[in-house]
Amino acid sequence: MLALHNEAHHLAELRACLERQNYPSERLQIIAVDDRSMDATPELLREYCSWKYVRVAHVSPSHSPKKFALATGIAHSQSELIVLTDADCRPGPDWIKTLVTQFQAECIAVAGFSPVFSRSKVLSQVLCIDSVAVAAMSMAGIGWKKPIMATGRNLAYRRSAFEAAGGFGQTAQVLSGDDDLLLQRLAVAQLGTIAFACDTAAHVPSQGPETFFAWLVQKRRHISASKHFNFRIQLGYSVFHLCNLLLWLAPLFIAASGFLFFLLKCCVDLIVMRYASRRLQFKLRWQYFPLWEFSHVLIHTLIGPTSFFGKIKWRAA
Repeated sequence: MLALHNEAHHLAELRACLERQNYPSERLQIIAVDDRSMDATPELLREYCSWKYVRVAHVSPSHSPKKFALATGIAHSQSELIVLTDADCRPGPDWIKTLVTQFQAECIAVAGFSPVFSRSKVLSQVLCIDSVAVAAMSMAGIGWKKPIMATGRNLAYRRSAFEAAGGFGQTAQVLSGDDDLLLQRLAVAQLGTIAFACDTAAHVPSQGPETFFAWLVQKRRHISASKHFNFRIQLGYSVFHLCNLLLWLAPLFIAASGFLFFLLKCCVDLIVMRYASRRLQFKLRWQYFPLWEFSHVLIHTLIGPTSFFGKIKWRAA
């Protein structure tokens, strides 16, 4: 299922990816929810006869636009399993089949890896490393049976579980969080298990921001959902990022010993990231790791806190 807003420029490639899925066509229903698009999106979707086209003309005040579009699409679905991606994603031919095979008897949701690329060579490498970091957090939470993070462009869940958990619930009006906040709601409801699909066939590459500023705007929007996390998760995130900042600043205050602490932190980060990339069978160019380390502390200790105040935009202008 897709929620689309002015995505005409992505539809041709996405259509090719979805219509070559190695999954029985009689068991697959592609639902495209057009969220008030003003470009050629409606006309193109009407041409895709094999897709179910749903038009959203007005957004309910009880929901953010994307969540209302998703809830509308789910209401029009005839399937128990809801598989989600975005217009700028390019899933491989075995994507749906691989996610569906993860749904054993007790499984209610499956998260997948979605590496982000950019037309900017340097930014693309940093985005890939950051994608693995996000996946590592997602895998860790799911592995510890305390899921806190997922990527909405590569996520699947049972419709019955979504409805039993009350849908998007009290956070339906939050601009972001159609993935993280929903996954946490499903976990709290204790309706079943949640899995992570590491297989390369389940990877969903996505076209990301083209500038560093656009990435900062996107990360600020993503982080904004965390103010709706429960207190324990917020506290854990705060302590983690505060410690990370202190280790970056340690060389300034305790000289040589502080520099050793900083190096140890970087080594531990590198070990964790290399392990995660091996689990995902996804190669990274490690020469860009120091740049990601710097951008990570910058985003989460300087940019991130601003997401708790002011208006959050969906995209950079």
